[in-house]
Amino acid sequence: MDAAVALVVQALLESPWFLYRPELGVAGDDGMARLDDWEMASRLSYFFLDSMPDDDLFAAAEAGKLTTDDGLEAEARRLLADGQARAVITGFFSEWLRLYKIDSLALDAATFPELDQAMRLDLARSAELFLDKAIWEDDAWASLITGSYGFVNDRLAPIFGVDAPGSDELVLVQLDEQQRRGVLTQPALLAATSHGIAHSPIYRGVTMLSSILCKDMPAPPPGILDNFEGVEPEGEVCTTRDRIQKTHDVGPTCQNCHQDIDGAGFVFEAYDALGRYRTEDNGCSIDDSGHFPGTLGDVDGAIDLADKLAASALPATCMAKHLFRYAAGRKDKAGDACEVDALVAAMDETGGSLQETIIHMVLSPAFRSRPNP
Repeated sequence: MDAAVALVVQALLESPWFLYRPELGVAGDDGMARLDDWEMASRLSYFFLDSMPDDDLFAAAEAGKLTTDDGLEAEARRLLADGQARAVITGFFSEWLRLYKIDSLALDAATFPELDQAMRLDLARSAELFLDKAIWEDDAWASLITGSYGFVNDRLAPIFGVDAPGSDELVLVQLDEQQRRGVLTQPALLAATSHGIAHSPIYRGVTMLSSILCKDMPAPPPGILDNFEGVEPEGEVCTTRDRIQKTHDVGPTCQNCHQDIDGAGFVFEAYDALGRYRTEDNGCSIDDSGHFPGTLGDVDGAIDLADKLAASALPATCMAKHLFRYAAGRKDKAGDACEVDALVAAMDETGGSLQETIIHMVLSPAFRSRPNP
């Protein structure tokens, strides 16, 4: 490659038109710029397929169909039925629930000798199949929040507490609804909040509050973790909950945040670091009661939590916020509350259909425009 060609290639690769997806749009009086057909083709394609538009999208853009309600909906439904979209949309739900953390799960090998790379992959795939069933087969919010099923092979059977299916492949099994209900009791999600030699009620609480209830959780104050080193709980300590409660009660600096965090994380005390159901911790009885101030109130364990979440608009609203951010490519603002509420209303009107909620997002003004400062 001669110098002149190299400079041209360099200029192309450094151009904003190569590095970004330009969305100029046409400015309106409402502070938003409405995207044109070609920009809509890119937004649709990257939302559903995580790739550039296909020939059909380019043809629809050229025909001016993507700035009409009917044309946009037709293309959205076509893309939603594409097998590639299935993986991309399931990936969104995985990110919302922070399931990617299972990839870096690190537990003490002597304490958890069964955890190897094969089990990590099984746990991640099992959770993915749970989401697949809820989104694509059941197409139901209720299945996601309260479904008592799982995907198990011989390696995962002891983790789920079921008989081995006699297969290395993951197969669908029904689970005890008094032990497993909804995605929050799936072993992968529970294990993803563990480290070292134990589970972490703190990580579980933060995940619950941030991802499911959309409650902003501030970072620990500077130096607080350094000062926390060496703090020993007073009195008898048996369970993980005992230790956390007694150390976080040492001063108001800890109590201010951990009243919420710990109250949310303790709800999952019936599950160990790998997500196995249990009734004792270190030989002592489990206390899995929790409290969510100002939202769900008192909760008696993870099963009660699933029921309360199913009866509340809070988790659906939080999921809708994350879907809005993912689809629109920006964080929601105060003025976007109506559109988020409309997503929740659409899900209610369709009996909890997750797929129809996605279509409604595509047809929303936020997806078809961008802020015009």
